Amino acid sequence: MNKYFYIIILTLLLSNSVFAQIEKSNSVFVSGIVKDSLNNPLKGVNIIIKNTRIGTVVDENGNYKIDLTKLHKKEKKIVVIFSFVGFKIIEKEIDISDSDKNKIINIVLKDKAAPLSCNG
Repeated sequence: MNKYFYIIILTLLLSNSVFAQIEKSNSVFVSGIVKDSLNNPLKGVNIIIKNTRIGTVVDENGNYKIDLTKLHKKEKKIVVIFSFVGFKIIEKEIDISDSDKNKIINIVLKDKAAPLSCNG
């Protein structure tokens, strides 16, 4: 009885490990660095996949990584929106249909130049 119990437990543990590896190999990511026009990393930039709830915030070094595995498998292209207060919003279309599952997209955000006005 004990012998069969251990065989069943071992089988369950090994199958979980195999499924975890399969899921990991099917992961799709978009990552990169966000900087300003002076090549300084920007912290706190909001990044979202258009028409989804998938997104992230850039870390203190300007790095980001978004897991796209929750997207519908039929998606061939996505639009990634980069937004930050005082900077122009960038919408970047990315093709995710090819064999390279991990995309590196580095972005430079440009200042919103607002003219000063004098009301006197």
